[in-house]
Order: sequence, then structure tokens, then C-alpha cells
Amino acid sequence: MRKFTFLFAATALAAIPASALADNHSEGPSVRENARYLNIIMVDIKPGKRGRAEEIIRDYFEKASDAADTAKPVLVHLQTGEWDFLVVWRMEDGPVELTYTSNPDGEKWFAALSELAGGEDKANALWEEYQSLIARSTSMIGHRHMAAE
Repeated sequence: MRKFTFLFAATALAAIPASALADNHSEGPSVRENARYLNIIMVDIKPGKRGRAEEIIRDYFEKASDAADTAKPVLVHLQTGEWDFLVVWRMEDGPVELTYTSNPDGEKWFAALSELAGGEDKANALWEEYQSLIARSTSMIGHRHMAAE
């Protein structure tokens, strides 16, 4: 039994450096070069509410992005699976955006939405209506590698 334990421990310890090399790990921290970070939200709309959700996105959210000159999300309509669509936002500042207590682009976008909706109260009501159409959602952060610029 002792021999087996020793053999297992030796094998496990020997595998650690090999796995680190296989994942291209190097000594010390490094920054992922040429990566564009994305916030991907998977959305499931309540039955019969998809049309209204898309109307709010098209007539208010996308127009607010245009008016505020902020990033416009990519909306992917799904044909199969349990989700209705994906909303993909480009994270201009990368994962550090997750540390913001307020986002200047978000504030510009909400100001534009308020103007389109006819005031801040109406913009909040529109946002709440949109949220009420969602049965469930989940989000994740990912990245894609870009060609060297």
C-alpha cells in the first residue's frame, strides 16, 4: 500500500509542471495579447413576449446606443436549444469593466434612452418592462483572439 501511495504521489507531482506547460503558463503574471473580451448573455423570453422584447431592443435600446455613440450589442436569434437569443457586448476595457462602480458609457446610454423614452421615469419603466419579459438569463465573459494590429 505504501508503494502504491508513493507511486501515485510521484506521478501526480510530475504531472503538475507538464500540465502547466501544456496550458502555455509561464513564470509570473502575463497579459493576454490581442484578445477582445465579450460579455455574452443568454436570454429566455417568456412565452408570447418575444415580439415585445425585440421591439424594445430595436426601437429603444439600439437607438439609445446610436444616439449615445456607445457599443451596440450583437443580437443572435437562436433556432434551436433552450434560449431565445444571445446578446453579445464588446467589453472595450476588458475584464476590468467588472470592477467599475459606474460606467461612463452606461450613463451616456441611459441618458439617451431617457431622452428617447420621454424622461428618466419612462426609461426606468421601459427597462422594468423589458426585464419582466425575461423568463431567465445567464451571462458569461469570454474572449476572442484578434489578428495582431
